[in-house]
Amino acid sequence: MARPAACGLSVLGCAWAGNALVTRSGPPGQPGAGVAVFLLSVAPLMLLLSVAAIPGTPLFSVLLLVGACRFVLTGAYEAGGAALLRTAAGWTGVALAAFALYGGFALLLEDSAQHTVLPLGRRGRARTSLQGDLGHQRERAEREAGV
Repeated sequence: MARPAACGLSVLGCAWAGNALVTRSGPPGQPGAGVAVFLLSVAPLMLLLSVAAIPGTPLFSVLLLVGACRFVLTGAYEAGGAALLRTAAGWTGVALAAFALYGGFALLLEDSAQHTVLPLGRRGRARTSLQGDLGHQRERAEREAGV
């Protein structure tokens, strides 16, 4: 997986954990400004990582884009927006969960079969590292950080 996609998915996972902590500290069932600020602050970072992931793994780019949209919708609702925003955020979350399930299942099948089973849309180095030989995987290794 390309580094921007991996970084973006890590940010997405940590954002969910941070969202849970911020939500837990607020009043139950009530929109909160703290949650709104948190979600609306994370969304631009996810958008940037989504753009960075396009060249290597467009599937993860779309996943991060949908996640950012959900955070914007939820943040807008938490900031005092209409209940329609909460509903839209919920349905966006359903789409995000289905998309993430597909991606996770595709990666699991790919890992066990050692080749692409379900399309992930890999391009460039992301595709070559999976489908190429060991030489393709090592060609830039000596220029990697820490090597």
